Amino acid sequence: MPPTSIYGERRELLTNVDWTDVAGATGFILYDGWGARISTGNDYFLIDTTNRTHLFGDDDSGTILNTGGSGSTSSTSNKLLDLDFDLSEFQLPRTIKGIATVKIGINFTVGGAVNFEYFAIIKIRKWDGSSETEIASVQSVTFTTTTNVTDAITLPLTIPLTHFKKGEQIRLTVSLWGKNDDNSTSYNMVLGHNPLNTVIGVIPADNSRLVAAIPFRMDNL
Repeated sequence: MPPTSIYGERRELLTNVDWTDVAGATGFILYDGWGARISTGNDYFLIDTTNRTHLFGDDDSGTILNTGGSGSTSSTSNKLLDLDFDLSEFQLPRTIKGIATVKIGINFTVGGAVNFEYFAIIKIRKWDGSSETEIASVQSVTFTTTTNVTDAITLPLTIPLTHFKKGEQIRLTVSLWGKNDDNSTSYNMVLGHNPLNTVIGVIPADNSRLVAAIPFRMDNL
């Protein structure tokens, strides 16, 4: 479906959305997560999905297209990975409200044939450059396995009416959790954030993207 244009009354600004929800007076914009290796360390961002094929290549040493967790042998649920993906600063006030949808691709790797559990928590926050304000959070069901597994997890987040001022950002936080039942066998998780959705490490093609649909309020229909 081609992007839909929204023209605010008495404004020259044109906003492109990926689809609209007429009942909710909402326009959805898709964003891809990705990472970059910069001189001060690794950093993670959200980019408009319409630009993803122009900015990334399969052999791009400057980008990070998946990230592995810290690993564990614990039988207590523990956080293996926690990443923040930030949208660029808003240059004009914006409002979000509705059901956001986030899809992630993960790999859970085990060191032996015992019982394991894993789950994901996804949060949408407001970031002003120094502090976070949580807007919405959702936790997946707890999955069980005895072997290595690659999974796609898609979750909805209910966004209350939230206003963003100039200079504020949307922050998407993904954390991955796991445990075993013997307190000794190793396990770890990997999160894919490859905008091209190609094979990256242990995550196969068509499952390596991190993509979020964010609902923006429309002033006029």
